[in-house]
Amino acid sequence: MTKMFSQTKKLFTGELKGEISDEKQLTELMRLTREELLRIERNYKEVTDEDLLDYFMYCRLAAQQKYNYLIKQYRAHGLKVDEQKECV
Repeated sequence: MTKMFSQTKKLFTGELKGEISDEKQLTELMRLTREELLRIERNYKEVTDEDLLDYFMYCRLAAQQKYNYLIKQYRAHGLKVDEQKECV
C-alpha cells in the first residue's frame, strides 16, 4: 500500500512525468487502485456504525477520483482502456 501511495503522490505532483511513460507501471497503479476500491466496498458493506459508513464513503470517493485520473493518464499516453473490464 505504501508503494502505491508513494507512486500516486508522485504522479499527482508531477514528479513521475518522465517515468510514467511506461504502460506497465501505469497499469499496475490502476490495478492497485482497483483493488483498493474493491476493499473499501467490502468494508462499507460490512460496517453498521454511521461514522464508519461516512468514512468509507469518503474513502471510496477519493479512490474513485484517483482511478478516474489514472484512466485519463492511461488514455493520454495513447493507450486504450477496456471499459467493461475496468469498471468498478
